[in-house]
Amino acid sequence: MRGVGRLVQTGDPFDMTYIAVVTVEDGRITFYRDYWNPLAVLRPGADFAGSTR
Repeated sequence: MRGVGRLVQTGDPFDMTYIAVVTVEDGRITFYRDYWNPLAVLRPGADFAGSTR
């Protein structure tokens, strides 16, 4: 998957790819895990943990 947009605080472009591992049994999701690049949130303005939204 890929998330693309602009950072609100700086207006800089944001582009992060990640993968999702999904297990489905009998038509229901039984497991979900995603893996993303933690270095992407070290950019100025990408303080998702401190967001007030």
